[in-house]
Amino acid sequence: MKFSLVLAVYNAGRYLRQCLDSVRSQTSIDWQCICVDDGSTDESGALLDEYSRIDGRFVVLHQENAGANAARNKALSMARGEWVTFLDADDLLSVGWLEEAAKLVEAHHPDAVRLGYEFAVEPPLSFLYRKGSGICRVYENGAATRYCWNTFFPWGFLWATFVRRELVDGLSFKPDIRCKEDSVWLVEAAPHIRKIAVGTFKGYFYRSNPMSLSRRRRTARNSISYLNALAGIWKDQRMYARECGLEDVLKTNLRASAENDVVEWIVMRSDKSGAREVRSEFAVLSHACGWRHCRGTRLRYSVPLWLWRMTGCALFVLWTHNVFAFAGRAIRRVACLIKVHGDARRRLLKRW
Repeated sequence: MKFSLVLAVYNAGRYLRQCLDSVRSQTSIDWQCICVDDGSTDESGALLDEYSRIDGRFVVLHQENAGANAARNKALSMARGEWVTFLDADDLLSVGWLEEAAKLVEAHHPDAVRLGYEFAVEPPLSFLYRKGSGICRVYENGAATRYCWNTFFPWGFLWATFVRRELVDGLSFKPDIRCKEDSVWLVEAAPHIRKIAVGTFKGYFYRSNPMSLSRRRRTARNSISYLNALAGIWKDQRMYARECGLEDVLKTNLRASAENDVVEWIVMRSDKSGAREVRSEFAVLSHACGWRHCRGTRLRYSVPLWLWRMTGCALFVLWTHNVFAFAGRAIRRVACLIKVHGDARRRLLKRW
């Protein structure tokens, strides 16, 4: 079997049928789709059972709600294809998506394949009937690792990425990470990828869903678990990065990911608790990676709201004062010009 598609489902009944139909419509027939119903309370479980009866390539598993990571780990243990890829239950595939991936595999024999995608609320009418373009770039050895780290940090996505199953047999999703688990899993797989083929064919449609987990309020626990995962990546991959001469690349991407996550937590946090714990975890990671003399690492973001408001009012008063002062000077200047012009005109008429 060529491809194993992993699909974790939780209350996705609104878009699930479209997703499963797009999988069935693939021009490549050598695939299995492992669907894990993560304790859905809507019609998602019944829809999955319906498609498994219609098409035996759909393998359906049901479990109590344990999160997307646990569902994906369960699906990975059932995968039998040479290649593993992931999709979300509200997304769509064009008919030539798997066929294009198979062409790149046959042509370049890589360890991973990455294709393009589209991002919008609803797909264009012609999307489902697209076929491949055949344009591809190939990265090997150190260039492949550099590409993976530069691409998978900080918002690497599982969808539209194919990885050889034998390379990720012992790799699992961490159950305590609730945000950016895709990025962590891909970065942990990066040292095993010695050759990657990157195609430009946009055959995956990512639906912008306002109810998705990535758009919900963040807690301090989310950020702490992610920062802890970044620290583990630095510990596990530091020696490999040094051997490849890419330690600075890894360090730069880790720092950007950590700072980006903390900023997102500040903006999207559900409450003000946990600031000390997040600051402490960031400091531990910063010390381990040697981020010295870095602006912004002290995270002085706990400024009282009243101080921001007073500063804004003071700036507004200064601005209005300058505006009125400029307007007053302009009016006086214009009046002076009018007076001078009027006096000159009167003198001219009198002389005439």
